[in-house]
Amino acid sequence: MDDGPPQPRPPAPTPGDRDGREHDMHAVRTPLTVAILRTQILRRHLRRGDEMPRLEAELDQIDAALAQLAVEIDQLDRTHDRERR
Repeated sequence: MDDGPPQPRPPAPTPGDRDGREHDMHAVRTPLTVAILRTQILRRHLRRGDEMPRLEAELDQIDAALAQLAVEIDQLDRTHDRERR
């Protein structure tokens, strides 16, 4: 079957492109990792029956990490939109 002319391959990533993607992935993974670890800590506090202020402090940390993750994803989305144009 002939599906027409072969489609060009996307260009291979340059070292700068890879560095940019690695930075982007790090920017996303860091707050996600913080949220996951803080959730585990919160579970431990709950099992021990720790007092509410300590639990609220952990929830604040999770909120902050997720807010940072949302910012990073929004920035990546805007960058991706600009690159498509």
